[in-house]
Amino acid sequence: MPEPGKVFAYNRYMYSLGNPLKFNDPSGHCATLENGSQDRENDGECWYWADQYYASWYADVDYFSGGWNITRDVWMEQVATAEYATSDFIEGMLVRFWSPKYHAWGVHHEVYNPAPEWHEPDNPELSMPGMFLAEDALACALDFPGGCSNAADDVAMITAIGGVIACPFTSGATCLTVAGNISFVAGGFGSGVTAYNWRTEQQNATRLDTFVSLATTSTGLTIGSRGGGLVGAGLGIVQRIYDYWTNRQ
Repeated sequence: MPEPGKVFAYNRYMYSLGNPLKFNDPSGHCATLENGSQDRENDGECWYWADQYYASWYADVDYFSGGWNITRDVWMEQVATAEYATSDFIEGMLVRFWSPKYHAWGVHHEVYNPAPEWHEPDNPELSMPGMFLAEDALACALDFPGGCSNAADDVAMITAIGGVIACPFTSGATCLTVAGNISFVAGGFGSGVTAYNWRTEQQNATRLDTFVSLATTSTGLTIGSRGGGLVGAGLGIVQRIYDYWTNRQ
């Protein structure tokens, strides 16, 4: 009895729930429509268990594929509609598969529990202050020089900020000049890499990326030392924010 809750299911001589013009049921179970699609509206319980079996397949591919010697899509198309594939039959197979696993997990039950469904983890992506520096350095190491534009911008920004913080306690102008030059060289290298990537269509670099990088680098060289190096540090931060924003697109 595939559908004990349906009155028509008790009449074993009735074909396709009494509507042969609409439904096609060559096997007697898990009915399909005339076009071959699944009749879930009138045979929902049978297809529910077929769905559960289908969902469980990747929990142990060797178990299911080895047992049937077919893929789960072929199983859904050919076996679920076979005469022997009643709701009770499919449910019984699921109980035999999942019950030992539930018992091993300390979960005991007398009836079938639906297969656990895999989903994307809800945990937020791990992020720590400064982690992007390590990520950029790794990207540069793995893909030199094409992957080094962000790492170069990191060096330019950190050097400029470091000059603002440290230079007031040292020789002042000389310190800012050294920090500015290092920042310019790093920024210039980053601009060169960005331009190269744009011209060679790598790293998703665009004309705008190249323009922004050249603008911040050249401006930093010209007026970066103003305000005790604050202008250069600000330009480095702007460039790095732009890098972050474009990487998120």
